Amino acid sequence: MRKTSKLLALLIAFTLLLTSLVTASSADKKGGYVEELKIGTTKPNDVFNSNSESGAFGQMNYNAFTQATFTDLDENYRVKPNFMQSWEISDDYKTLTFTFPENVYWHDGKPVTAEDVKFTFEYLRDVKKSSYITRFNLTDVEILEPNKIRLTFEGSSAWAFINRIAFVVYVYPKHIWEKIDDPKNYAGEDAVIGCGPYKYVSYDPDSQTSYYTAVDSYYREITVRNVSVRSFDNQESLLMALKSGQIDAIYDYANPLDATLAQAFMDVPNIDPGKSYNTGSFFVSFGFNKYPSKDLEFRKAVSYALDYELLRKVIAGEYSEVASRGIIAPPNKGYDPTIEKLKTDLNEANKILDQAGFKDIDGDGIRELPDGKPMDILITPSNNIARQQLFVRISEVVGENLKKVGIKTTIDMESVRNVDFFKKRTQQDQDYDLFIHFSTPGSARFDTIAVYFPPKPHSNWGTYTDEKFIAAYKKLWVSKDNIEYDKNVVELQKIFVEQIPGIALCWDMAFFPYRTDKYEGWTNYPAWGVINNETWYTLRTK
Repeated sequence: MRKTSKLLALLIAFTLLLTSLVTASSADKKGGYVEELKIGTTKPNDVFNSNSESGAFGQMNYNAFTQATFTDLDENYRVKPNFMQSWEISDDYKTLTFTFPENVYWHDGKPVTAEDVKFTFEYLRDVKKSSYITRFNLTDVEILEPNKIRLTFEGSSAWAFINRIAFVVYVYPKHIWEKIDDPKNYAGEDAVIGCGPYKYVSYDPDSQTSYYTAVDSYYREITVRNVSVRSFDNQESLLMALKSGQIDAIYDYANPLDATLAQAFMDVPNIDPGKSYNTGSFFVSFGFNKYPSKDLEFRKAVSYALDYELLRKVIAGEYSEVASRGIIAPPNKGYDPTIEKLKTDLNEANKILDQAGFKDIDGDGIRELPDGKPMDILITPSNNIARQQLFVRISEVVGENLKKVGIKTTIDMESVRNVDFFKKRTQQDQDYDLFIHFSTPGSARFDTIAVYFPPKPHSNWGTYTDEKFIAAYKKLWVSKDNIEYDKNVVELQKIFVEQIPGIALCWDMAFFPYRTDKYEGWTNYPAWGVINNETWYTLRTK
């Protein structure tokens, strides 16, 4: 009995030795595997449904997390393969043939098949009616081989399609969703199932933390074994947790850390501020359903009346610069650096208003409309809980600027207080004059900030119906390569210079800080941070 125990002990010791050697070999010189990456966010852990893009779970899936996105983007926002491993585009750009990895399994153990992939595109088109699919007029989905699919489009959209779906369109398990007609509101436990590198484990409501574990034998080597995502009430709490080591990094889609907090972490040991150019930006959108905001001369005057130095300081302090008339920020594809910067010129603003007939008839310091009626411009701040105070302050500054040239304004505080009223104002009635808005990095990456300006079905907010603008915007969807895409973006910028449907209020820096004491292999994506689609495969212990 003792010999057996001793032999067993030797076998166990030998096995542990082999295991350590294998682990050391696979970890290589870059370091060991990360046992648990702790991520902090202000997005709530409230919805666990792969069909929803809201909340912490939905927006973590922009990072090819529990769901396998077909394509992704690199740190330069150029498209790269993911589940769609390779592709071929026909000469007429109407068909896209792609392959995907074999021997991949859903998190419930069932194999991922070509039928799942075919179902995904048809379900998104016919049931979910996703704009990611419908705008490209997908007409046919064919299974060519067990791991090869061909998509056919009505127009020459194949290249634009693989770019536009990057990080937002992923594979759906047919055996789950084919039974669901209302996917967004489905609350079944299997709503979390995907075939991404991580599977959902549990959610702890007391700590507001959700837990995930890496999939065994994935088609790429995963170096981060477990991930936790913890929700915080505000950015101050988030930053304190980072400083104390409770979390390792911040991921907060479209919500970088407020620049006013920058000094609090700029020189903190073991923390990198995660600084980068913001691809999105704060901007004014003019309402073309209202007068005088639909009048070009009025828009020109507003563009000269705004104090851009003050606005950039209010928005991001020293971490900002005055934007150009082209509205698109520098890190975005197609940015035209030759377009002149915006400038404040109250004399020019007054001159334009006088010549256009906006005069102070009764001598009270406030201009009237050309027909003599009172003018009171409604400024509608975006309804955004995390940035509510900032949007209101921006609106106040814009109002103060316009008052200097005799334009009376009123801030639409009901839209700030009531999200339903805000949606009615901006998306249903669309009766705003000046809308203070923000472009997300997701929108900026391909659709550009221009996506916020055209009318439905192109945009939920836009009212700009100019045919030249709509045609230029649609060209993005049939771009055939990066060169043509960049050319089309330049054309859009020229329209913003000439017609001023909107004005960028500044170009700012984005901050997504992270700890540097335990791990290496981080890549900071502009306006996104170090939690991205590559983190799961590159992060290592030091």
